[in-house]
Amino acid sequence: MWPEFSFSTQQIWKVIKENKDLDLPAHKVMVATVHCDEIANEKFFDLTANEEWCLLEEVVKSGSNSGFGNKLNSVLEICLLKYDTETDLFDEGVRTSKRQQLDDKVLHPVQLATIRCWDIFGSGLWIVLKKHLIRLCWTGKDLP
Repeated sequence: MWPEFSFSTQQIWKVIKENKDLDLPAHKVMVATVHCDEIANEKFFDLTANEEWCLLEEVVKSGSNSGFGNKLNSVLEICLLKYDTETDLFDEGVRTSKRQQLDDKVLHPVQLATIRCWDIFGSGLWIVLKKHLIRLCWTGKDLP
């Protein structure tokens, strides 16, 4: 067994030494793909576990949406900036592709929170409009 292993290893080494055109860019892309993917997953986990994000979700669920857009923008900006910073040295094509995937992944919880926010806003608006219509129908006068 060992003589075959030794021979096989020698043959592999011979091929490596003779191959002057090793495809190092492919290796660079492979390493970038693995690391950028890991960093993107880590940043997504950090976002969903982020205290400010959790508080923002709770605020929206409770019916208050004051400053929702600004707070959401701040939390997302920090998350994506951290990704950009940590992946800065990797292949640009891979980095950009994985950033787009992270953007898409982050979009789902953001959409859910935004929809909840709009639902709450819409129901509050409906209540105000209903009061105006009732008053207008009964008295002929609109609310001031």
